[in-house]
Amino acid sequence: MSDKNELFRLYKLRYKINEEFNVNIQSKSRKRNIIYPRKIFCKIAYENFPNLTLDQKGKVIGLSHVELIYHHKTFDVIYDRHKEYYNKLVKLSYRSDNKKRKDALKLALFYRDRLNKILGTEWQ
Repeated sequence: MSDKNELFRLYKLRYKINEEFNVNIQSKSRKRNIIYPRKIFCKIAYENFPNLTLDQKGKVIGLSHVELIYHHKTFDVIYDRHKEYYNKLVKLSYRSDNKKRKDALKLALFYRDRLNKILGTEWQ
């Protein structure tokens, strides 16, 4: 997967978290209702987007790479309280890619079958 696709997925994740918690995690506020969703974003970004640098991941929400690491390391403080949101958002961050892969596979199989009919051969 290209870096642009992963970066786009990360922006979608930011949008989903903002929507789910009804906050703006890009804001510089230190209020708990914003910090906790920010920690969730950092945890997911840190562990599930290996092709992006820490700077790229942090810039999505206006953090430096050091702040992203800090929020990732301190995620356990909030895990018990927000684990259902975390698990839900991890699933959502993968859903769109899996659907695209399935759609692309269906399309490839469809065209393979059509080509086999036209050529009268068995293409694998």
